[in-house]
Amino acid sequence: GNAGPAATYTVTITATDPSGDASNFVVATVYNASWTHNWNSYTRTKVGYSHNGGAYDGTGRRDKTDSFSLGVSYDMRRNVRLGAEYAYSKRNSNVGIYDYKRNLVTFLADLAF
Repeated sequence: GNAGPAATYTVTITATDPSGDASNFVVATVYNASWTHNWNSYTRTKVGYSHNGGAYDGTGRRDKTDSFSLGVSYDMRRNVRLGAEYAYSKRNSNVGIYDYKRNLVTFLADLAF
């Protein structure tokens, strides 16, 4: 791959019906930003942040979720990539039972044939 940084930013606004019965909708605004840096042709790191604000129509519930991630990957060979990522998410809701904090570690092995 090419060495150097690459940044991506997205904003998405959606309205979805989670129950499928048209009783209420979730109006969500999602902001995503990530930065990938190719240190050389085989090592890259990625840092990401997202903010999701959701309002549940008809219930008064409002959630805000912030997520941060940090990952690294290494191309061992042309068709073998190994990597790991750490992600932290925290949701704050005006309905306390929907609050949470999550720590997630993932490992990847990408084999191309």
